[in-house]
Amino acid sequence: MPCAGCGRRWGEVDGLPDLVDEAAVWGTDRLLRVVYDRLGRLHDPALRYLLAPIDGFDEDAVRARIADALAERLRAPPRRLLDLGCGTGQELLRLAARFPDAALVGVDLSPGMLRLGARKLARAGVDAWLALADVHALPFPDDTFDGVVHVGAVNNWRDKRRALAELLRVARPGAPVVIVDEQLDPALRRSLVHRGLFRAMTWYDRRPQAPVALLPADAEAISVTQLTRYFYLLACTKRRPSGEERA
Repeated sequence: MPCAGCGRRWGEVDGLPDLVDEAAVWGTDRLLRVVYDRLGRLHDPALRYLLAPIDGFDEDAVRARIADALAERLRAPPRRLLDLGCGTGQELLRLAARFPDAALVGVDLSPGMLRLGARKLARAGVDAWLALADVHALPFPDDTFDGVVHVGAVNNWRDKRRALAELLRVARPGAPVVIVDEQLDPALRRSLVHRGLFRAMTWYDRRPQAPVALLPADAEAISVTQLTRYFYLLACTKRRPSGEERA
């Protein structure tokens, strides 16, 4: 499949575009991809039946708050939204319900997870363009999306600073970016049990936390809130050039 922009030929996996440069994928990204490819079917049940009792994780409420955080920062109805690391399609389902007129795009590094997501979206009748892609080299032009959402993989990215720069690069000026991943709630008592379970969940990162210090210079209006005992929500907006008006 040739790229209309660069002319490079890309492959396909189960009919989904494969836009990943395999030579550039290494470290925790490659390792966790194997895990998700083999155990992806356990992902959603694990959230629902294991994490919920431990963390107080109410999946519907948490995912609603993610959509709320995006909506609160939008200045106009979005035309294009990106779910980065879309996995089994949970965020795309909710974005489709919340923003029915937006074109949805979902990318993931794991073929196994993306296959599960494609099937789930098809069963729900949700139309989204899906592709395999690496967050460190997103296959989209600058300033493409009116909003970007990412849930659950920042802590295992091999180069967080570069990946976060990519998230902001593909967002339009003035567009919100919402990120969710693991961080122990600093306001709650950290029992030995909770610390041990959190360490087991985040074995691939020595200090999992909201990566505020790694955001690029064009991120502004940055806020971090604790969603649950184990998860934060980081929201920011891509800075507009001085004097620019929304197209």
